[in-house]
Amino acid sequence: MTSVNILGITIEKRKPHEVIQPEDFNKKKKILLKIIEKLEDISEPVNSDINMKIDEIKLDILALPTVSYGDAVFASHHNDIVNILVKIANILSELYGDILAVLEIKEEVKKLPTVGFGDIVLARHHNSIVNILKKIADLLEDLIELSNEVVLWDDVEVKLYLAPAK
Repeated sequence: MTSVNILGITIEKRKPHEVIQPEDFNKKKKILLKIIEKLEDISEPVNSDINMKIDEIKLDILALPTVSYGDAVFASHHNDIVNILVKIANILSELYGDILAVLEIKEEVKKLPTVGFGDIVLARHHNSIVNILKKIADLLEDLIELSNEVVLWDDVEVKLYLAPAK
C-alpha cells in the first residue's frame, strides 16, 4: 500500500485484488469537500453561474453516504464520485480555460470507467480516482498561490499557464 496525502487527508492506494475499504470511500468524500471549499474560495469573485454549479456539486457530495465498516462500497458509490469529478473538471475548465493541467485532468476523468450494478470496484478504479483527486488538489493549491502573487488591473487580461509537473 502507498499512502497519498491530499489536502491534509491521507488515503491509501490499493494493490490489485485488495478490497476497497469503507474508509477509502469516506476519505474520498472528505477530499472532495475540501476541493469544493478551495473552488468556493477561488470562484467567489468570479461569477454567480460558477458559484451555483459549485453549490450543486457540494450538494451532490453531501448526498454521498458515509460507509461503515462491514458495509460494501457499491458500484453506485464509485459512479457518483466519477460523475462529481466530471462536474469538477468542467468547473476547472470554465475557471481556467484550456491550460495543460486542466486538459490533463479532464482527459483522465473522461477515462474513468463507471461500474455496473453488482460489479466490484477494483483497486485500479480507486487508485485512478485518488490520482485525479491529487492532481486537482495540487492544481488548486498552485493556482491559489499564483493568484496571491498576481496583481490585476481592470484593463489588463492575464492568462495563466501552469507548466506540466516533471
